[in-house]
Amino acid sequence: MKIVTDLFSSEIVIDTDIVSSVIIENPHVFMQLLKKIYNSVNGEEDGIILSDNNSIIKSSKYIELISSYVPFDINEKRLLNKINSLLEKEAINEVNYNDTMSILASIERFISKLSDLLPYIIDCSNINISSLIKMCGIAIYDDANSDIERIFNYMTLVRDLLGEKLFIFVNMHSFFMFSDIQLFIDTVIDHKFYVLLLDGNEYDKLENTRRFIIDKDLCII
Repeated sequence: MKIVTDLFSSEIVIDTDIVSSVIIENPHVFMQLLKKIYNSVNGEEDGIILSDNNSIIKSSKYIELISSYVPFDINEKRLLNKINSLLEKEAINEVNYNDTMSILASIERFISKLSDLLPYIIDCSNINISSLIKMCGIAIYDDANSDIERIFNYMTLVRDLLGEKLFIFVNMHSFFMFSDIQLFIDTVIDHKFYVLLLDGNEYDKLENTRRFIIDKDLCII
């Protein structure tokens, strides 16, 4: 993958066998780049071009921008909605259809029985498998032993449920130890993730990274 922006001349190359790290020492340009990426993720054309194999692809579909680490919750609404959709599809397939209809009928009978205890007539016409699954409050079990492991688990969920993504992490060095980030980098490379690290300050170079430094005068180092 490649990212091209109108803020500076160099293109950012992202591969799965190495993690790209971009350090932008000019605070104004750093902020402008983040704004452009954020706007592009939200469907606005804003001076960011993402391509794969020389074909332009939608930033809103492929970029996952991560700038908040506290708290980091893997139970994101998009993921839960996708899981609910998958459960609903399983519930009405040929294997589970009869059981699903039996459960829904049983709930209707139970509600009808309860309604007999009331002094007025009620309607119970909205019972369906979708509402039943939502009522269960499905959540993803978080068994991570560390924050960095939780982030990796989240990345795995996103790719499994939503497809291939470019994960852009902002100022990760400000939140995690050097050794934790190195372990994270080695892990995402082993699992063939597309990852870009964006930082506003220079840090010691990590192994298995390709680093670009854009200084305050926008010169590429």
